[in-house]
Amino acid sequence: MAGSISGSRFVPRWLRFPVNYLRILAILFGIVLVFITAYWILGRSGGNLLATNVFFAALGAFLGVIWPAVRRAIIRARSPVEVGEYLVFAGQKFPFKVIDGPTLYQPQDLVLNVTGNLELPATLQRAKNHMAERMRSYRGSQVLFDGDCYLAVGQPMVRRSWENIRERPTVVVDLKKTSYFVRVLCRGALARSIEEHIAMDWPTDIPSLHDLRRSIITLSDGFSPFLHPGAGINLCLVAYDRMGRPWTLVQKRGTGIAENTGVWATSIHESFSSDDFTADDTIDPFLTAARGAREELGISLTKIQYFVVGIDEGSLPGDQVSRSGGLELIGYAETSLPAERLEDTRFRGRDKFEAEELIATQLSVEAILKVLQSSPPERWFPPALLAVLETLERFRPGSWHRLAAALDSTH
Repeated sequence: MAGSISGSRFVPRWLRFPVNYLRILAILFGIVLVFITAYWILGRSGGNLLATNVFFAALGAFLGVIWPAVRRAIIRARSPVEVGEYLVFAGQKFPFKVIDGPTLYQPQDLVLNVTGNLELPATLQRAKNHMAERMRSYRGSQVLFDGDCYLAVGQPMVRRSWENIRERPTVVVDLKKTSYFVRVLCRGALARSIEEHIAMDWPTDIPSLHDLRRSIITLSDGFSPFLHPGAGINLCLVAYDRMGRPWTLVQKRGTGIAENTGVWATSIHESFSSDDFTADDTIDPFLTAARGAREELGISLTKIQYFVVGIDEGSLPGDQVSRSGGLELIGYAETSLPAERLEDTRFRGRDKFEAEELIATQLSVEAILKVLQSSPPERWFPPALLAVLETLERFRPGSWHRLAAALDSTH
């Protein structure tokens, strides 16, 4: 899932791309200029009450527009994440490519269109039918449900209005519906007991189960929904203790699930579902987050914030196995549940069987360092790792660099 790279030391973003800091300085200079102008206007008006009220109303409106832009510029400036590049952390390169961010997305900024049913190649349709038939007689311990699954059918499109000072992006993704069995067949990362059961009486006129993924992805040299199958969210849960300190909950995927067992992830990682549809037949990722928290942890959320959109590739295109989550929206979510009760959630969610181990940990460099020392970054889902790192950076600026340096020193 990860490979080493040369030059593991973190290079500050401002040394590589100073444009974000220049943008911040320009905005701050504009604010200072406004205050100087205000001082001059108020002096000329002789303290006229009407002029004063009009000015402060205009100033409030101006700052209401400027402050979100300042926040987004600061977030982008201090994050090591680069658009169009892979996630790099502590000297390792992970197969997660950033499409947009980091920024602060509002609900209207994420447009997930469902454009119909996904047409399957004949070989994949045959394999899916065979799998459905074989799973009827499966009596093993792993759990594998079939159901609706949504895959991105094209590269996410990012629109920006450069005439708008907010520079807020709109990310548009086209999805099509298929089944969960199609997704796991294209990944090729099934638990051994299920794989052996499905392989029995495998049709002789289609590629073997081991060769199926390779044969499907070679049918197209462009964007393929079968290359990195999946679409969903990965959120770092945030709860506060009685001292107001932020905590989170991470989990190790259990042996009772059908694929990617033993991998570490955030406690809210969920695929898009038909339950997340809006009235205009689009998928609302904020509904996905609320559903995921309810199903996996049995809790409700008070705040949901997405800040990165990317593709979790999971492996190289030619590999037989892909651990990818496909399209991923990365962010964090807050709950009113006290941090002292976080570990109680293991008994509450409907999908609690998915987690073999749950760890409640404070969102601090020292605490997250201990977690990553016991469960190294290469054993994590890349989008889950990014969700934790970016969330930690928001609460503790500079944490990314300190954490990477600390891990480097222990290797």
